Amino acid sequence: MRKYRLSEEQRAFSYQEDGTKKSVLLRQIIGHERFLTM
Repeated sequence: MRKYRLSEEQRAFSYQEDGTKKSVLLRQIIGHERFLTM
C-alpha cells in the first residue's frame, strides 16, 4: 500500500519564464491517515 496519493482535483497554475507565460495543472499530495499517526 502506498503512503501517499494524488488528489482527484486539479488546479491551474500560471507562471512566466523568460517572458513566456506557461500554465500547468497541479494536484495535491495526500498522506494516508494510517501512515501519518504513530
